[in-house]
Amino acid sequence: MQESLTVARPYAEAAFNYSYPDNSSDDWIHMLVCLCDALKEPSLSNLVGNPKVADEALLSILVEVLGKDLTKQQINFLRMLIGAKRLGVAPQILQLFSALNAESEGVVSATITSAYELSVPEQEKLKAAIGARYNKSCNLETRVDLGLIGGAIIKIGDSVIDLSLRGRLAGMENKII
Repeated sequence: MQESLTVARPYAEAAFNYSYPDNSSDDWIHMLVCLCDALKEPSLSNLVGNPKVADEALLSILVEVLGKDLTKQQINFLRMLIGAKRLGVAPQILQLFSALNAESEGVVSATITSAYELSVPEQEKLKAAIGARYNKSCNLETRVDLGLIGGAIIKIGDSVIDLSLRGRLAGMENKII
């Protein structure tokens, strides 16, 4: 996964740089979401990487599937991904592009995985604390993983804070062994 993010990073940055001057990041996110959805279809995914399918043929199929309202920059971006054989990292490009877009809008995204469902007041306290820490507005996503036993795992960007009981037990096990 980390390798895919590393490969996808320059493409996400290039797409963001295309979108930033025109303030068209929403259009780019829409295009990337549609691309990811289209690539999940077996009839299309079988064409990707097939040596019998020419790059331009694959591009015209993608343009047809994604819609005629693609900009010239988006079509060139798709052409670049196809030529570099990087369509497989489209989900990671979308993830990184969304993070760049949120950062430019002054928003930090956090994912909190806890052993139980967090109440609304707990979520609001966490959003306020994370927002104050980064001096930005906070988008919070919560998940439940009963395997954590207790506590939570907080992911903000590339940072992970493991405050779970499972993580603490694993740490103690490593110290003992």
